[in-house]
Formats: sequence, structure tokens, C-alpha cells
Amino acid sequence: RRRTAASAVPAGLATPLGSGGTDSSATEGSESPPVPDPADAEVFIERDRDVWDQPVLWREMRQPALGSRRNLIIAVVVMVLVSFWIYAEATPSEPDIYPIVTAIAIVITCFAAALSTTSSVSGEKEASTWQVLLSTPLSPFEILGSKMLGAIRRHWFIAAALLLHIIIGIVFAGVHPAVLLHLGMIFVSVAVLLSGTGLLFSLLVQRPLAAMLLNLLFAAGIWVGIPITGAFIGDLFMRNNSFSDQIGDVVLSINPVFMSVIAAASAANYGRRGSFDYDFPSGDLTWFEFTSALTLTCTLGVVLGLVSLHLACRLFRSRSGRSS
Repeated sequence: RRRTAASAVPAGLATPLGSGGTDSSATEGSESPPVPDPADAEVFIERDRDVWDQPVLWREMRQPALGSRRNLIIAVVVMVLVSFWIYAEATPSEPDIYPIVTAIAIVITCFAAALSTTSSVSGEKEASTWQVLLSTPLSPFEILGSKMLGAIRRHWFIAAALLLHIIIGIVFAGVHPAVLLHLGMIFVSVAVLLSGTGLLFSLLVQRPLAAMLLNLLFAAGIWVGIPITGAFIGDLFMRNNSFSDQIGDVVLSINPVFMSVIAAASAANYGRRGSFDYDFPSGDLTWFEFTSALTLTCTLGVVLGLVSLHLACRLFRSRSGRSS
């Protein structure tokens, strides 16, 4: 039986045969497929995303400091309102407000640094990325060191707020710029120390809350417990002795809050006195003596933080079962 060309074409694919009309046997009960509108088509924009050779470091360095842009905006608004309140109570020309604001900023930094890395391991496990990290050729130092650097970077907001406050003091109150060096050293040492010990405690204990408490207790022990113990021993066994005051100088130089307050107070009063007077129990220190003592204590803090990172890397191998 002979078949026509139109009947050999499926009904859904029937097309007009000419300008004069169509084949009714092919188009009856069917319609031509609609032609898509180019305006309705999905448009995909391909963006270049360069990932570093260290993917964990690349990810950690892009973590927001305050969790989200909304939190950052709220923090900026709060900081501005608090600044207006402070300068309404005391004008920027008064030197007494700079040690107070500096002390508050350092205390917040200590708490933030103590909590910054204590949930590093548990956070990876909760996000189901811990096994992925273990399957990569990255070394423990590359993984934990990246987390440590990312945690240090996330303290930029507090540092920027204090920097702005000090700049206002330099412009309006004659605060000496040398305080920027001292406060920078304190910020770095506190961040490195507590970030390193936080990583170590996060591997020693499984619960992040326990790791946070251990890191806070560690900070309180070295910065509060040791000075109190030293002062008690000095008053008990070395009364009216200059050696007791020297012990007080040593134990107080460990405390970052005390050192930052002394640094800010001396720099704020430099315009009135014309010299630096860093008040310690044994007497006033010169700028060189104070900077030397601060350099020593900050170096010890950085070294202790790096040693904690090294111990965390060794513990990482034993806890994860990896040989390297």
C-alpha cells in the first residue's frame, strides 16, 4: 500500500507544506511546537573564582568576622552610637577616656580570641566536611594553621574600632602615635596565643563548650591568676622590699589589659608631661624600658601560641589516624 509523504511524518512534527495551505491529514488534532522566546531563556553568568593552592586557607580568610553583613551593619551602628555617647560625656580632648576605651577593646579581644578556634574541629564535623579534610593531601599544619590565620583575621573589626578611636585622640588630644605600636603588639600576641591554645583544646576534648571553658580558664590563669599569686607572695614574704616591687613588675607585664592601659595612659598624657611615664610598682619606666618589656612578653605569647599549634598538629595525626 502506498503512503503519502505527509502521512509518514509524525503528527507532532507536522509543518506547513507551502504558502497556500497545509496538509489536513498531518495537522488535524495537533499543533506546531511553540517557539521559545529568547527573553524567557535562563541566563547564567559565569564568574571566575580563583581558589588558592591552599583551599582551607582560602575558605577561612573569606569567613565574615561577625557572621553576616547584617551583623556587621548592626555592630557599626552600635559602635557609632557608643562613640557619640562617650564623646558626649567626655570630649575627645580629655586623655582619661583613652585608657578606658582601650581596656574595653582588649578585654573583648581576649574573649573573642579565646572562643575563635575552640569549635574548629566540631564545626567541621557538624558540617560533614571533617572526612573530606582527612581525605585531602593537606598536612595538619596546612589545615590547622589556616584555621588559626582565619581566626586572627576575624578580629579586624575590634582592632579597626580601637584604631579609629586612637586616631581621634592623636588628632584632638595629642595622643602620641607610639601607642599604635604597643597596642598592635598586644593584639597580635593575644590573638596568636589564644587561637593556638583554642585549636589544641578543640582536639583534646570533643565538646566545643568544654574547649571554650578550658581556653577561658587558661587565659584567666596566666593573666589574672599569676599576677594575683605573685602579689600575694610578695606581700607575704617580701614586705617593704624592692625585690617585691620587681616581682610585681614582671607579673603585671604579662597581663595584656594592664599593659594596654599603661600604654594608652602614658601616650594620652604625653602632650601635658612632654615625656613618657609608664607607671609600674617599682617606679616609672622609660619608653625604651616599657617597649623592651612589652616586646619580651608579646614574643613569649606568640611563641606559646605557635607551640600550641605544633602540639595540635601532632595530636591531629593521632586523633585522625593519618600518618602525615
